[in-house]
Amino acid sequence: MLYHDSMGLLIVYEGALDSLHKKIFGISMGPSTISFLRQLHWSILGGIVASLILFLVSASAARILGTDQYGKYNFLIAIAQFISLCITWSFELAIVRALAFTQEDKASQQYIISSSLVFLLVTITVINLIALFIPISFSKSLVMLFASILAMKALADGIIRGLGLFGYQAIGK
Repeated sequence: MLYHDSMGLLIVYEGALDSLHKKIFGISMGPSTISFLRQLHWSILGGIVASLILFLVSASAARILGTDQYGKYNFLIAIAQFISLCITWSFELAIVRALAFTQEDKASQQYIISSSLVFLLVTITVINLIALFIPISFSKSLVMLFASILAMKALADGIIRGLGLFGYQAIGK
């Protein structure tokens, strides 16, 4: 049997990590360390798949659009990422910390998640209203849509990380 029954890690991989852990710390890995590594395995796999897709899309866009248009495309992506930061204010990092400190208190976690969703909706609305009054080209709506989606993804990613569900984080990537 090549795969471990629970999460799909290779037995060889887990055995090598346990041997390395024994050499460094003098004891075998505990159940929480094994669980963390299994979750991390899925997160890394999701990151690899997302990076591969991003590379293929970027390479295809460069070939299709040409030099000038690809530069404009990258500029619009950069603007969308900046606007996404303005929407979230890197709030997802605080969410990870807050959810990690309230692991035993489900009511507090629900309050944190619902408050962060309200914060996200309010900031998306405010930033989009501000963007309506800024005289920019026709691509403004596309940039704002992409920025809003990036902000929602960042918040969802923060919630998933805060709850310790790294396996599901791979899906979001």
